[in-house]
Amino acid sequence: MGLLAFVLVLQRENEMKNALLTIAVCAIASAVAFGQNSARPGSIWPSLEKGWQRSYLSPEAPWQTRTLDFHKNGKALTMIVEIPPNDRIRLFHINREICNTSITEVGRDLKADVLGDKISPVCRKIAKQLYAVRGIAKLMFRPYDVHVEIGDAFTWKEVEPKVIATLRDVGLGLKQHIAVVALRNEAKQIPVTIKKSENACFRSFSTRRLISHYEISSWSHPFTTYGDERSDDLSRLGPIGTELARKVTAIEGVSEIFITPYKVDVLIGDAYSWAAIQPQVVAVIQNEIAKHDPSIILR
Repeated sequence: MGLLAFVLVLQRENEMKNALLTIAVCAIASAVAFGQNSARPGSIWPSLEKGWQRSYLSPEAPWQTRTLDFHKNGKALTMIVEIPPNDRIRLFHINREICNTSITEVGRDLKADVLGDKISPVCRKIAKQLYAVRGIAKLMFRPYDVHVEIGDAFTWKEVEPKVIATLRDVGLGLKQHIAVVALRNEAKQIPVTIKKSENACFRSFSTRRLISHYEISSWSHPFTTYGDERSDDLSRLGPIGTELARKVTAIEGVSEIFITPYKVDVLIGDAYSWAAIQPQVVAVIQNEIAKHDPSIILR
């Protein structure tokens, strides 16, 4: 996990500016070289998002998944457990926000590994309870999931029930923030084409209106510019792209977005459903186009 932690933290700190942006450009160039139809819709960004973990943990071996549903006092919680071939590591996803940074390793001192990161009370609470479980060696958090590593002398039969119970109890105590985006009257006529992917967590939202002045731009939840360099990137998007970067990443359940001139690719947390998220993404895109181009010339 040392190498994994390094790569994931590199992803977060550079925010795709160097490593991921280079890979994305190469991937797009490759897709163009082999023909547009050679790459399945949405194949670039999901491969980046999952690739950091899967290329290291299990180069080509399949992952197992298990879905758990919990109900208590009228509240429902979905949990997805991902099991890679590396039996020291498991990923636990829930449809609640549990971390306020895009990715961070939390140590036994309950502090983030990245200088300056301040983890949320919820993240700290979960980390404290999980580190009290004998056998847990390391914890890595993202907004909607936690990666758990156990010691070699322990088994998941001993550890997993306690991890599930902790996330279940904390998760059921958290509220989902599913907002209803008010659609402007003039925005209703703006078409947005939605394409699904083999990755169920990924969808593309395309429009005939120029939405970004920048060829490739990626942003994660929670939204942040991470200093002057990313602020410059944001300014290159133009007014519509800037607002999309801010507002789409603010939707609970959205993990990452990838903006190109006429398309927004969206990746959501594994335990979330598109039923509530997709209408919000579409409404945000339509509203921002209508707001910045009242004439809405699409032909």
